[in-house]
Amino acid sequence: MLNEEHSCKSVCYFRNLSILPESTLFRLDQEEKTCDIDTPLGNLSKLMENTCVSQKLRDLIIDFREPQFTSYLSSVLPYDAKDTVACILKGM
Repeated sequence: MLNEEHSCKSVCYFRNLSILPESTLFRLDQEEKTCDIDTPLGNLSKLMENTCVSQKLRDLIIDFREPQFTSYLSSVLPYDAKDTVACILKGM
């Protein structure tokens, strides 16, 4: 049974909602998830750590910094790892 009592919520949305009729109603549902509370709390704690990796994650996720990709593995791998990586990639 739906509760007829309505309350106003402020939501930041990244789509243009002005094209919708003014009578459009939005409902915030409870998030359905397939994990327990440990996963989201673990992810949050990872973002809050004082490490270089966590800072990079915050830059990407929170500050929306555009990701940068490496064109060639050889530019970031040690020379002696080339054969090991080739064997791994061959098995894929």
